[in-house]
Amino acid sequence: MDKENLKILIVSNNCLSSTNSNGRTILNLVSNLKNEQVANFYLKEEIPDCDNFTNFYRVSDQDALRAFKSFKKIEVGNKISPQFQNIEVGQNSSKVSNSNFKNPLGSLAREMVWNSKRWISSEFVNWIKDFSPNVILLQAGDAPFLFKLARRIARKMKIPLIIHNCEDYGFKKFNYMSKKHNWLYPFFHHRLARQMKKAIKYSDHCIYNSKELLDLYQTEIKHSASVIMNAGAFDISEGKKPEKFERVVYLGNLGLGREKSILEVGQVLSQYGLELWIYGPFDSKINEILKDAPGVKYKEMVSYERVKEIILSSDLLIHIESFEEYALKDLKYALSSKIGDYLSSGVPFFVYSPIGMTSTNYLLEFIPDFVATCKVEALFKLKEILTGEIKYPYEEKVRPVVVAHHLLKNNQEVFDNLLLTSIKGELNGK
Repeated sequence: MDKENLKILIVSNNCLSSTNSNGRTILNLVSNLKNEQVANFYLKEEIPDCDNFTNFYRVSDQDALRAFKSFKKIEVGNKISPQFQNIEVGQNSSKVSNSNFKNPLGSLAREMVWNSKRWISSEFVNWIKDFSPNVILLQAGDAPFLFKLARRIARKMKIPLIIHNCEDYGFKKFNYMSKKHNWLYPFFHHRLARQMKKAIKYSDHCIYNSKELLDLYQTEIKHSASVIMNAGAFDISEGKKPEKFERVVYLGNLGLGREKSILEVGQVLSQYGLELWIYGPFDSKINEILKDAPGVKYKEMVSYERVKEIILSSDLLIHIESFEEYALKDLKYALSSKIGDYLSSGVPFFVYSPIGMTSTNYLLEFIPDFVATCKVEALFKLKEILTGEIKYPYEEKVRPVVVAHHLLKNNQEVFDNLLLTSIKGELNGK
């Protein structure tokens, strides 16, 4: 079999998207395929905004609940047509949030609703049959029933199951849904870990977005696995060498205590007559803290297309992670998709992040002078960067990493080969 014969059924919470980070991660891997080769079953009440794929089927939490509560069998779920929208980064495109389920009790109730199978319609079954996939790609999350569903479809159709995983939910024995203890959480976590392990053991191969995450799962479950890191938004760059750092930019969320680090960065920048321009979701409480702070200026929330323009026009990109104790546990294995974008842009890139985080450990390997893990280090290194004492080592350090891990075409080729090998039955001994 060759690439032209691949037919991938993607099972996910978010739909394929050019704006949402989860949707964009998978879209990047399949965007080189033809429209008729990709179908996406998803849950969240959002509309796909990619213009190269049109085969989508959605059953939302609200749909499943409606079918569960009905005395008579009703058909729920719909085929969804993409609508290209210039959605702003951080904007929630959902009409109905699933936040009601984001607590242990709600998540257990959600499991009961979906596992009842009352949401399964003849249209949904026929949609899968008509597409006739030869491989299932599950984007792993924190819904036990999705692991079960993907495994069930793969087994019934006798086709390979590939799992793409960027999360460590199955290992979070603390209540990651809230900072408060909840006695029901262990019951939910047990269900999640159980279904996750069953799916991984059944799968032909698992793809992780970092070596640290792969190692975590391998310690618990020995399985066929590899790493494909998030591709950057840009091809190989020549590297930017600004004579002056006039445009210093932070793109992203402000919550989880990041405002404290932003204030510290702003204080250093103000000494050089500079401001940290912030693009991201507006938060009124945090804005009150930042609005009169030296060296800090909130700009606006922008579309992903505009994000890419801002990255390339910047002189220094700032990436900040939270130092709060809860965030250190919750985000330990998180690896922001923006890191691939920043590295591939060639624009100097400074990181202020706690030691021990996957993102911190990764970047310390090749740009240690541009990574700060405490306040003193951040102040010292920023001054060295702004005064030109240290230069961004793009050509000798960053570019080889981009070529090895963050080029879109390279990642797609690796991904396609994994799928083709799985269909041939050469992965996981199947």
